[in-house]
Amino acid sequence: MAALSESLSITSDTIFNHSISGFTADLNVEQIEQLRHDPRIDFIEQDKKITIEPIISTKSITSDTTWGLDRIDQRYLPLDNNYSPLFDGTGVTAYVIDTGVNIEHIEFGGRATSGFDFIDNDTDTTDCNGHGTHVAGTIGGQRYGVAKNVNIVGVRVLNCSGSGTISSVIAGVDWITANASGPSIANMSLGGGQSLALDKAVENAIQSGISFFLAAGNDNQDACNASPARVTSGVTVGSTNRSDSRSTFSNWGNCVDIFAPGSQITSAWYDGGYRTISGTSMATPHVAGVAAMYLQENRNLTPNNISLLLTKRASINKVFDTRDTVNHFLYALTDIECLDNCEPKPQPVPLRELISGLPLKGLSDSQHNKRYFYVDVEAGRPLTVQTIGGEGDADLYVRFGKKPERHEWDCRPYRTQNNETCTINSTQKGRYYIMLNAFSDYRDLSLQANY
Repeated sequence: MAALSESLSITSDTIFNHSISGFTADLNVEQIEQLRHDPRIDFIEQDKKITIEPIISTKSITSDTTWGLDRIDQRYLPLDNNYSPLFDGTGVTAYVIDTGVNIEHIEFGGRATSGFDFIDNDTDTTDCNGHGTHVAGTIGGQRYGVAKNVNIVGVRVLNCSGSGTISSVIAGVDWITANASGPSIANMSLGGGQSLALDKAVENAIQSGISFFLAAGNDNQDACNASPARVTSGVTVGSTNRSDSRSTFSNWGNCVDIFAPGSQITSAWYDGGYRTISGTSMATPHVAGVAAMYLQENRNLTPNNISLLLTKRASINKVFDTRDTVNHFLYALTDIECLDNCEPKPQPVPLRELISGLPLKGLSDSQHNKRYFYVDVEAGRPLTVQTIGGEGDADLYVRFGKKPERHEWDCRPYRTQNNETCTINSTQKGRYYIMLNAFSDYRDLSLQANY
């Protein structure tokens, strides 16, 4: 590239040799026309601004184990207040292309190092924004991280305000392509408009053997409109909230590969403390962390292998309001026997007791899914079971002695929406089973029994 620019009497600012063959330069109109007619040039693109995906909210620390970690190691809600992965990312390196990383933060326990700073052009990638440290903490923090022993390398391409240029980001991708060794992944929780140069750089880095995880964006629009989210060989991540609904800000569409927790996520901050913030930037490192555990499980996995594993191991049809996006939700457990055949094994539908007068709130599920509950009652008692409020349509079924099915029940109001009531005037002694059948996606439903 240097020889090419010299042959054209062009002074190049930055030269890329690894993820893409190209250079940046200040050009006049005549030079642009000269390049357009040069058969050695594929395309010319104007450099432009790129930013971290906007932080939706910021507040101080809330809990030891965030709901996001709690959610990704179980197939179903409600949360069990536990995160118990089988791996921790040992031996894997995660590159964080962002605002830098506070490598001295207690979360990283000496596992974080500086790569290169393309803002100040040095090897000190200290974070003065917070976003990059937060992302790194979700990937591999010892308290708030998915893969708690992964190695973190900061690659600073955005300034203290969270902005940079397409060329600075490409420089970061180019540096990683040249310097990564051993099992490696890269996280890009940033975005902007469309850039063919950035897309090609990421695609070529992936072809070199590095898996890239890309934020879908926070504009509630088609993720295919943004780079690098539209790169098909990367893994593009949308965001969900605590009730398994797509976060209202999350981008969607055919370019999104998987959903992960992204609303109200607690992680490390650049000042040595912690913050709880939201965005697809927060969802993406959950997936990157799981990929690090996959690579610990099998160091020989290619980026394509990892993408397929994420798809095959994902929890299916758990996300409400996907907006024409594949309904795959991140699942962190990594069974050894699943490396060759990773279709999720059938999971028993959990059974939960309803306590008289105590409503279960915030129930959500996807179309066609069933959830079961029960009550144990004495003979001759009145029993009332109600569904109340929320959105969507869940159908209520009640049956004595056996679980109800769609065509076998003692009571089924079968009304639209969620306000349904089953009344048994005089109960038999024993167990009554209650089923919620998702006629369509529903969320924030309350279920209550009185007996």
